[in-house]
Amino acid sequence: MKNKKTVETPPISKSRKYNSVMRLMMMMICLIFATNSFAQLDYGKHWIGFTDKQGSNYSIQQPEAFLSQKAIERRARYNIPIQENDLPVNPNYINQIKQLGVNVLYTSKWFNSALIAVNDSATLAQINELPFVEATEGVSKMNRPRSSNNARFRVKKELEVTDKNEIYYGSAFKQLRMLYGDHLHSRGYTGKGMTIAVMDAGFSNVDELEIFQPLFINEQILGTRDFVEGDEDVYAHSSHGTQVFSTMAANQEGVYVGAAPDAKYWLFRTEDAGSETIVEEYNWVRAAEFADSAGVDIINTSLGYSVFDDPAMNYTYDDMNGNTCRITRGADIAASKGILVVSSAGNQGNKNWRYITAPADADSVLTVGAVDEFEHYASFSSQGPTPDQRVKPNIVAQGKHTALVLPSGDLRTGNGTSYAAPIIAGLSACLWQANRGKNNMDIIQAIEKSSDNYSTPNNLTGYGLPNFYEAFLNVTGDEQILSFDKDAVAFVYPNPFASQANIYYYSKITETVQLELCTFSGRTLETYTTDVFEGQPYKFTFNWLNYPKGMFLVKITNSNQQKILRAVKMGS
Repeated sequence: MKNKKTVETPPISKSRKYNSVMRLMMMMICLIFATNSFAQLDYGKHWIGFTDKQGSNYSIQQPEAFLSQKAIERRARYNIPIQENDLPVNPNYINQIKQLGVNVLYTSKWFNSALIAVNDSATLAQINELPFVEATEGVSKMNRPRSSNNARFRVKKELEVTDKNEIYYGSAFKQLRMLYGDHLHSRGYTGKGMTIAVMDAGFSNVDELEIFQPLFINEQILGTRDFVEGDEDVYAHSSHGTQVFSTMAANQEGVYVGAAPDAKYWLFRTEDAGSETIVEEYNWVRAAEFADSAGVDIINTSLGYSVFDDPAMNYTYDDMNGNTCRITRGADIAASKGILVVSSAGNQGNKNWRYITAPADADSVLTVGAVDEFEHYASFSSQGPTPDQRVKPNIVAQGKHTALVLPSGDLRTGNGTSYAAPIIAGLSACLWQANRGKNNMDIIQAIEKSSDNYSTPNNLTGYGLPNFYEAFLNVTGDEQILSFDKDAVAFVYPNPFASQANIYYYSKITETVQLELCTFSGRTLETYTTDVFEGQPYKFTFNWLNYPKGMFLVKITNSNQQKILRAVKMGS
């Protein structure tokens, strides 16, 4: 019989290998389990790894049996092949384990494994002897103490009220304006048609608060799942997920409008706020698999793992290499399926650990650190680089004094990269909405390239603070505006033109600008008034197809002057 990993050892990074002595010890432990049928295990939940998926009822040629139509379409759109790790775990293997009287909590197709609840060593020894079981691992302690609160989730008591710019966004304006997210919204990109999965510790009172009611009225909540307790009730656990979710989805004009108010959402509970164990990483992977199967576009995870209640489970900084931690490997698999995964960097910057936490170390994940309302690095924000010297965090957003909504419905500010990440996730949905032909990695690249420190990234803020309007111009492919001659202030291009032309304008200050399309004799045909912001290029157009060929005047009036451009239409 081949050797198998023992049940009661601490978690093992995939880069470590057992030597022959360890193999002998594992065999001895299994023998002890077999002869002591009534011994209670230290771990109540175990991860069971399987050898293969042979003999399964599922087939790669029939993906509709295990993937939603939306998930299949995502793979087709981005030329992602359906692979063996898309196939569900062999149901025959699960049935054989259940016949031993074991409670199978869930399965993981990506890791070809199952999570089970078992409390006696004899049953676990029987499972370990099954020919299709490759490895077992204890992942959650028995009878662990529960904590009534989580010290990682800190909220300030007083709201920092913004000024006159609250007319529409309310308290959320400053943190969105910092990233030029309001530019996307003003162009109609508010997340409509995009689906975001939120992984967290619970979403207390989201189903009851007025500020979230538009989501339920408009059927934007597609569903909920609790992967900790195995049901669908996520609204009775933890304030943290509520606060995180509010930065994206809260939608009450004049009070608080989040980063993606028109997106659709799945809400997943994967974290048990009263503990910190390896099983939560498996919960996350299972939720990510569900999200993939359901056709989710973006995953936001404001969770991080490095140190656990059981010190034997702890990671080291060297484990933050993008290939070791279970949740990190799961996040990269999710990205390989075309999902844009956004992760908080962690809040360890001013603590002994200091560095990012898993899954922020994943190479295909957009990792978000924190700055304050003045765009300065927040000292608690976890630092990079990874042990293999990759840039982390990738970017930053406001995570200190971030405006958010509490389960009571009150508005407060909070500190944590937990709040920076969902702002980026929400605006990423708006950005991706502008060009669905781009894939997840294209979107990440556009966001990074728009950031203010892109040419000289560092270990505190990575590539820096993104400009989502610039990212939008990159994603929509308007090379003309990206190479704008700022000294020109305004011009028409192309000129002359056959049927359509654009007016390009560079704003030197924040102000209101009026554009008029006039005949050469001066008669006004169209008028357009808009607000512009300092240092930003803009593109405008008129209904040129409504007019015959000839010469036109374009009058641009700002607070300082009026500029008149000539435009020549050659076609009818």
